[in-house]
Amino acid sequence: MNVALFVGAFGLLATTACLAQSTGVIRVKGSEQAVSYRDRYQYDQFRNGTVAFLNGTTVDARFNYHVILGEMHFITARGDTMALTEEPIVRLVEIINPSPAPDSPRTALFLYDQRRGYTEIVADYDGIKLAAKQGLRTTKREKMSAYGQSTGAGAITTYQFYSGGNMGVSKLDAKGDLLFSKETTYFFVDKNNRLYPATKANLIKLYGNHRQQIATYLETDPVDFSRNDQLTRLLAYCSKLM
Repeated sequence: MNVALFVGAFGLLATTACLAQSTGVIRVKGSEQAVSYRDRYQYDQFRNGTVAFLNGTTVDARFNYHVILGEMHFITARGDTMALTEEPIVRLVEIINPSPAPDSPRTALFLYDQRRGYTEIVADYDGIKLAAKQGLRTTKREKMSAYGQSTGAGAITTYQFYSGGNMGVSKLDAKGDLLFSKETTYFFVDKNNRLYPATKANLIKLYGNHRQQIATYLETDPVDFSRNDQLTRLLAYCSKLM
């Protein structure tokens, strides 16, 4: 089966799209340092997996999620790195964990949504799932000191280029640095794989018949909807109401 694919533009980038794994702050500036492989990709190497399309076809390959571009990349038979296109429309990508810990899942499941892109399923409670999307948020631009150095301090990774989100790569103004902080956005996923931002209103929409119980729970144990542990505990409670 031939699947329409295109080469993913990646390399010396940092973007306001999606990021996942390393810690700290990324500084984008006029230097010669490139974005490391570990900062670009979710995993330290491409892993075996399967992509499933809405038309029912599946393809096995070695995949890795490009957290900066928010794309799912794979290795072709010729050894080229390419990105899945939107046509045919991707439904999900399942990536095998080659050496899972005893309490870790054997596979990672990435749902594709035409509006949200790829989100990783981190928990499933009787069909209502919790999905996470990693991203970058611009925090500030640092001015240069009188000696031509940034006023920022500390162990901050520096890069030369950034992506404006439209696949275009731009060189940064040498007079200042852009700082990006990493954040995770969570979504509830219904039984039809439709995504809803993780909010109280959307939770009640999914569990409409248990509005009062949920309200009582939230009053007794307030939930930070930006925290994985509190959201999983909340969904575990809601699943017992069904």
